[in-house]
Amino acid sequence: YAEFTRILTPEGVVIKVIPAQDYLKELRMLYFEDPDKQDYSNEPTLELFREHLDILKIESLRYSVPLTEEQIPSLIQMTPLSWGANEEAKSRALAQKSLEVTVDLMLLLGRPR
Repeated sequence: YAEFTRILTPEGVVIKVIPAQDYLKELRMLYFEDPDKQDYSNEPTLELFREHLDILKIESLRYSVPLTEEQIPSLIQMTPLSWGANEEAKSRALAQKSLEVTVDLMLLLGRPR
């Protein structure tokens, strides 16, 4: 956040996109049996943004994406969710013939104080 403040002009804004509660919830359900791991909160990231910047606007963006069997490995490879999943859980996800995933994002617009 110090770097944002350093490079922005007084009229400049920061746009940050963070995952919201339901982001890839279907994959979390395949990966984790523990309900605590199935839930997601990005509240610490939002609070850090609030601590350093004046929030001008918060927008939500939410939609579903149907994935084919061929697309699922790319999702598994790209998401950091896979870092916490064991091999059995990843295999379960890879065995899906199709998967509809939720993209749930928060777009944050802020200005340095």
